[in-house]
Amino acid sequence: MGAPIVYDSPEGASLLKKWRVRVFIAAWTMYATYYLCRLNLSIAVPSLKEFLGGGVAGRDKVGWIMTGLFLAYGVGQVVNGLLGDRFGPRLVGTIGMLGSATMNLLFGLVGSFPAFLGIWIANGFLQATGAPSRIKVLANWFSPKDRGKMMGFLGTDYVVGNAASWLLAGWLLQNYGWRYVFIVPALVLFASAIHFFIRVRNSPEDVGFPTIEEMERGGAKKEDRPEAEGEGGDAHAGWDFVFRQTFMNPRVWIVAFAYFGVDLFRYGFLGWSFDYVIEQGAPVGKGVLKIVMIPFVGALGIIISGWLTDKLGGKRAPVVS
Repeated sequence: MGAPIVYDSPEGASLLKKWRVRVFIAAWTMYATYYLCRLNLSIAVPSLKEFLGGGVAGRDKVGWIMTGLFLAYGVGQVVNGLLGDRFGPRLVGTIGMLGSATMNLLFGLVGSFPAFLGIWIANGFLQATGAPSRIKVLANWFSPKDRGKMMGFLGTDYVVGNAASWLLAGWLLQNYGWRYVFIVPALVLFASAIHFFIRVRNSPEDVGFPTIEEMERGGAKKEDRPEAEGEGGDAHAGWDFVFRQTFMNPRVWIVAFAYFGVDLFRYGFLGWSFDYVIEQGAPVGKGVLKIVMIPFVGALGIIISGWLTDKLGGKRAPVVS
């Protein structure tokens, strides 16, 4: 690794800032491109319904495909969050991206309902590596007093990714057909996975700095600390401890139920809005432009909410309410 970094020197502070910018951009890009391979299905819904028989039967099958993704995504959030703690967000996030890209590529090539359903369920589980990986990376690189603001900026990744997904998918649908709505985003996600793995490190310790907590309190520098155990320097606390700290914590359940309520409406809209405007007679291009305004405006709300959280001393409940 070379000479230990003195983090409170001008050179050390400059290097730390560069690493934070580098990691932030890679994490932001990672999660934005995840959405290219998640919400692309929304733009394919009208065509996929007809491919699966049309009418109520076709709509029901598409609904089951969407439901499969979200159920797998929910399970995957728990499992992949634990795996990220154990093996590091860099590895888990990269594997998830490569896997999700593969599932999208396959989805664009198969032709039966069982195949569509099975592939999209697998995609949901693999997509669930994204959120815990990016949050873990952010928590490792930024202090608690900065996390609200940085999460606000980081939170724009999924709304920009949402908008980009619909714009790209709409263009592909118009010019090449619904199968390319899955094939082309898969290639983009493959490239993004490579970028993420090259640019991100799990934590400051991986490049010679102390932990964020040590730097915040001006504690032991790298040269004063014992060598970390493995990449990132995190010794796993054990599965029993992790389960107690999560499933037995009432605050976690409160946030979970709040998020359930938000996503119940959010993903219902995200999944079916394009199909609705097409049924109302809008052409593909205008239909995409009608629905894409919502994520663009949502990006502004995310930044403001992060700023308000920091202004309120980290009190998130008033902002959520």
